[in-house]
Amino acid sequence: MAVSKSNEQSNLNRNSGIVFGLAATAWNQFGDYLQRKHQARKNKRTYQRLLENDDYLLRDIGLSRRIVHQMKQSSTNSDTELELQKIRATAGRYL
Repeated sequence: MAVSKSNEQSNLNRNSGIVFGLAATAWNQFGDYLQRKHQARKNKRTYQRLLENDDYLLRDIGLSRRIVHQMKQSSTNSDTELELQKIRATAGRYL
């Protein structure tokens, strides 16, 4: 009798661990999803603000409307600020 209770407790602990692991994975995936959505919203807002500027202002920061539109079209969920820094670093070569 004591052996079967021990086995039941062991199985219960193992099952609890599996359920907890699945819940933690689902929670992490949900968190990742929310982060991607937040980043996409930030990127969209950044592109909109950039495109509100006049052409001469965009040139002053090493950009053009064409580049901003290209970035917007090819945008994945990467950070827009990092992409802009890369473009500014190489702006003299492409503009």
